[in-house]
Amino acid sequence: MNKSNTIICNSGPLIALCLLKKLSLLQAFYQRVIIPEIVHGEILHSDATRPGAEELAGAHWIEVQPIVPDPILTAMLDPGEASVLTLARSMGITHVLIDERRGRKIARTILQLTVTGTARLLVDAARSGLIVSAHQELLVLRNNGYWLGDNILEWAKLQSTQFPS
Repeated sequence: MNKSNTIICNSGPLIALCLLKKLSLLQAFYQRVIIPEIVHGEILHSDATRPGAEELAGAHWIEVQPIVPDPILTAMLDPGEASVLTLARSMGITHVLIDERRGRKIARTILQLTVTGTARLLVDAARSGLIVSAHQELLVLRNNGYWLGDNILEWAKLQSTQFPS
């Protein structure tokens, strides 16, 4: 498995991976994992019992970078997503991890970034033999209150059928 260089992550995928106890998947695929300070704060400082807080606090391999989000992006997205995209642009990093539809669309179409989501990461992990089933992991997320559309679940199931690990 080849590691990609660097990815900048939003809070949603981090929380999802923490709920699954799979935050280390990021280390398996990326040499460098960066989150904006705003994302770090969304997870750690809003509520110490928030899903992902404990795991993120112990993940010293994740770099936290300060950034002031672009006001135009902030007008269209939440502060975390806006800061992810602003940080990617300012650092010249072309790969982001975002689940929210609007943020993904802006990243792809306007900023020309490569976008990965939690589902894609889990499918890649299943194909690499790091987890048994992306579809099953996504069902666990959904059962724990993480919003996932039926189309995402079906896509992951189809990917598992087409490319069994």
